[in-house]
Amino acid sequence: MAESSSLKVYGDYLSQPSRAVLCLCLLNNIPFKFVETRPMAGQHLTQDFKKINPLRKVPAIEEDGFTLGESTAILKYLCNSKNIPEHWYPNDPKKRALVDQYLDWHHSNTRKCNLYFIGVNAQFYPKDFITWDPAQIKKEAYQAVKVINDVFLKDRKFIASDDEMTIADLCALCELAQLHMTRFDFSKFPKVQEWMKRMFENKVIQKVHVPLFKFKEKLVQHPRL
Repeated sequence: MAESSSLKVYGDYLSQPSRAVLCLCLLNNIPFKFVETRPMAGQHLTQDFKKINPLRKVPAIEEDGFTLGESTAILKYLCNSKNIPEHWYPNDPKKRALVDQYLDWHHSNTRKCNLYFIGVNAQFYPKDFITWDPAQIKKEAYQAVKVINDVFLKDRKFIASDDEMTIADLCALCELAQLHMTRFDFSKFPKVQEWMKRMFENKVIQKVHVPLFKFKEKLVQHPRL
């Protein structure tokens, strides 16, 4: 990892929003120090981390006394404050609006794919953590991927652009990568399959996801999902 004393990224490779931030930094050679903060080990609940992010979630960043949580806010901040190619978060109002349109939709839809992932891998979570209906979370996960396939990727090579990646692609990919850890049937969504293959051809994106795919070896999937 590239490091500097100014920007610190607090996150976990098993956290999809953390991976999106790490991808952006590494793809653009943004100097940073990675501070591993593992929610599954309770490291996000310490008093020290609360000073960085009172919401006690990863990812979070700290730079010259400035702290920030929420992955999309962090991604936008990095795009606006660092010298990186404009295509990640375009200056053109219409092009930027397409990125924002997906990001606004993402939180209430694509993010639900993680519930499917958690449900499948229930043995890693407290028994009272999973209180939702398996059939419902499976339905919502498939519906989210269907919309990405039929709407966002209908006439585009990328989520919000015809020719280059944006931060919308990083958010979507890191979320859908969780579904590769399950029996999710991507064959129903050819445009998503093609897009994911194209994204994972990038060596940096591959590297960021190595810990996630190693984690897959430990999984025993929930029979109801």
